Amino acid sequence: MAGEDVSLFFRSLPPGLGGTPKAVRGVGSSSLVMASQIQRAVSRGSPLLIFDEDTSAPNLLVPGCVQEGEVEVLSSLLARDPSALGETALVFAAGALDILVAQADRILLLRDHEARAIPPREFRAMLAAHLQDVLRDLGEGGTGRPGS
Repeated sequence: MAGEDVSLFFRSLPPGLGGTPKAVRGVGSSSLVMASQIQRAVSRGSPLLIFDEDTSAPNLLVPGCVQEGEVEVLSSLLARDPSALGETALVFAAGALDILVAQADRILLLRDHEARAIPPREFRAMLAAHLQDVLRDLGEGGTGRPGS
């Protein structure tokens, strides 16, 4: 990275990098590079960003339970400030990031080669029920493995 701006997502830089969040120098992680690419596209007024690989830098996209506050993840940024990316629309071909999908204003489900619109409120209710099931399973079985 040679002077890339990642200040939308990073308040401080990880060890091993020089500069500031507004001008990073050094070899960045996949999340740092993704942050700079998103920020560059938004600053240039890109009308659309398409994410096809939703697991390439998940710590930039959704919060993890052990993740500390050094990164402002995209789902939290959009929940706090829906206009943070200006007029840039985001399209995710997501398979694993339900928390990010829940921030969407339009959701399409592709199943059996057919697309079906799901109202965001319905998707969020499905996600809430799923997370309740996960919590219940964790409480009952510990690690989810037999004999745990």
